[in-house]
Amino acid sequence: MPNTVHFSLNPAKALEVILWISCRNRTKTVDLYKLVKTILFADIYHLNKYGRTIYGDVYLAMPHGPIPRHAYEIIKKEPLDIVELGSIPICKVGKTVKVTRAPRMDVFSKSDVEALTNAWERCRRKSFPELKREADALPFYVNTWALRSSDNEEIDLADMLDPENREKAAALRELAPSISI
Repeated sequence: MPNTVHFSLNPAKALEVILWISCRNRTKTVDLYKLVKTILFADIYHLNKYGRTIYGDVYLAMPHGPIPRHAYEIIKKEPLDIVELGSIPICKVGKTVKVTRAPRMDVFSKSDVEALTNAWERCRRKSFPELKREADALPFYVNTWALRSSDNEEIDLADMLDPENREKAAALRELAPSISI
């Protein structure tokens, strides 16, 4: 997608985000859909409040709503996304993600934890249909899905900005690639 906002991806931090969310449960397991929607809502919150996403993921408009591509590929252990990460302490069984270690908290800023906590509280008690309904109603998803040329169309992060933040889109397009996450 030309002229789309892209931050530089931090795959190691993406892994730690997955671990952080998964460790919210005592069993260190989480439903895959709840995990990716928590990441989505955390990034929307962080982007609107602080001007960047948590680790620089790219979002795709897919049949079950917007999905953070790199996190999803790390969970699926896609070769290109895990090559620089080495060993992945994640096991995906069906639609459940189980992790074998706690996250390294030193990679997170206070605002990262704030956004993740906010999103987890928003998502943790919701069912798949509730989360799907909420994610499918997001205006940026509705617009991207309606205009898609495939079932995994990239979403422009600038479209995730709330109306009161839209005037920041041009600056975000220019600055995003140079922001260290």
